[in-house]
Amino acid sequence: MSPRHLLLQILWTSFFLTCLADDSVPSGQARPDHGGSNGSNDDDRIHLMFILTNVDSNWNIARRFTIYAESLLATTESRLTIHAIVDDSGRSHVRRYFAENLEPRVQVEFYDRDDVTDKILKFVADMRAHFSSSNTSYYHDAIFFVGPVVYEVLPASVKRVIITDTDLKFLADVRELWERFDRFTPDQVIGLAHDAQPVYHHILHEYRRANPGTRVGAPPPGGLPGFNSGVMLQDLDKMRTTDLWRGVLDPKLVADLADKYKFKGHLGDQDLYSLLVLEHEQLFHTIPCNWNRQLCTWWKRGYEEIFDQFFRCDGPVKIYHGNCGTPIPDGDGTEQLSSKEEL
Repeated sequence: MSPRHLLLQILWTSFFLTCLADDSVPSGQARPDHGGSNGSNDDDRIHLMFILTNVDSNWNIARRFTIYAESLLATTESRLTIHAIVDDSGRSHVRRYFAENLEPRVQVEFYDRDDVTDKILKFVADMRAHFSSSNTSYYHDAIFFVGPVVYEVLPASVKRVIITDTDLKFLADVRELWERFDRFTPDQVIGLAHDAQPVYHHILHEYRRANPGTRVGAPPPGGLPGFNSGVMLQDLDKMRTTDLWRGVLDPKLVADLADKYKFKGHLGDQDLYSLLVLEHEQLFHTIPCNWNRQLCTWWKRGYEEIFDQFFRCDGPVKIYHGNCGTPIPDGDGTEQLSSKEEL
């Protein structure tokens, strides 16, 4: 390993220790423990899913969830079904903001974290070797691998769902995002925004060095920079019925791809999508960056000369994402952010 990549690997390790200390990405787990609706999939109802756990032990999770819930309700009049993967502390906070007696247009379905974990353990065991750095790392938690198999957890009546982190602030009506499902091609099953940092440019450095000029890990618009899973659209019907999607989750295929691209990730299911897109672009719909305006600039430390090629995002912000503990601006989203600013 060259001195440069050794230094970057040290910075990478420091980054994850920082995220773990901040605990800004709520850990959790989930599944069936229904507590609000019958799970119906009315034509005009929007389905949202998130994980919320460890709230009582981390005030920052509670604070960020308050911003999430209040901004979501303030920017839409749509009927919502919330699918919340929770522990006991998460359940109480969800009820506080989405209780049906306070918000009759909102239905809530609770899924117990431990029940969900038990349901996906086989899948998680197959994926951890490629997308978790160690048995004690933050993203080793099984809940960070639920995304690709959510269709096995939610009721069959749920045809589509928007899955989000809870360190978000909504500035636009979530129905606009829901309507992006209408732009999916017949082959596309998942919609995500590109990662706004050169994370996968770094992870894929060995493959890139051996393949000069490759699109792999290169910045947009022409490259394959990888995805950020903070905001994700999933067409569950297609995921349940598409042979290709279920096929690409085969453990041997994933292992072969990871070996081909020298891919060793640390970010759970986000890594899986960022690996699969390298050979199966047809499965993925790219969401505009302003629907997942990531604010973290941690990776500028090692890649300052190219950072803005990944970070730049034109147009008004629809959703702010305060990833890696980054404060969310108070503005209306029309201000133009730069990595040169202190976010």
